[in-house]
Amino acid sequence: MKACKILTAASFIALASSSIDAQVKRPITFEDFVAVRGVSDPQLSPDGRLVLYGVRTADVDANRRTTRTFIQPFSGGVARQFPNDSLSVAEARWSPDGRRISYIAGGQLWIADVDGGNGKQLTSLTGGASGPVWAPTGDRIAFVSSVYPECRDEACNARREGARSEQGQSARRDRAAVPALDGMG
Repeated sequence: MKACKILTAASFIALASSSIDAQVKRPITFEDFVAVRGVSDPQLSPDGRLVLYGVRTADVDANRRTTRTFIQPFSGGVARQFPNDSLSVAEARWSPDGRRISYIAGGQLWIADVDGGNGKQLTSLTGGASGPVWAPTGDRIAFVSSVYPECRDEACNARREGARSEQGQSARRDRAAVPALDGMG
């Protein structure tokens, strides 16, 4: 019986490797490379039932990459796009109670219910927002924004960015952690 199992396993390996050898080998092309979808940033819900994850695709004609975020039961099942089919969303994070999700869209911080409804933009910053982190109490979200080191407020950052854009120059901007209200108060 043991010899039969070994013979069966050896036959399977031989057949599998012969079909691999029979495949036409060719170098990877640019089209192959851009067709690859990257799955990233899985975030398990606080109750462990759902998972958020990003799927990055390339749009060659538009010359950009897009990340779409999906929600799916951890045990399997149908994934749905969060918050909707038309929005490119990244860095989605669960609130501590699992009822809301913060995310980055259009370079700004947003918050919405788990079903994607009641979306609200929390920031409108020249340097954008990234890296949202919920406070354990769920009443605040910290995030990172690019700022000019000599500026103390958003108006100064906007003026500096406008002047830099008009002159076609690049300027030094630093990243700063900023606490923000989560839209509740």
